[in-house]
Amino acid sequence: MALDLKTSHKPIRDYYSSLEEFHKIGVKHEGAVRSAFQRLLEHCCRKMGWTFVGEHRIPLGGRRSVVVDGGML
Repeated sequence: MALDLKTSHKPIRDYYSSLEEFHKIGVKHEGAVRSAFQRLLEHCCRKMGWTFVGEHRIPLGGRRSVVVDGGML
């Protein structure tokens, strides 16, 4: 299954609109743009039948693990 997502589609337009709003008010830090990107990833996951999980912990074995910004499961 392929994800058919074009720059003209609403989720992409919304993402860039959010980035533009952040830029207008001088916000450029990762935490701000992260929310816009997460909404885009959530949309993509729904289209693919997946679930987006923010701050996803991945066990590496034993007591070790790594936490990624987001997982598409």
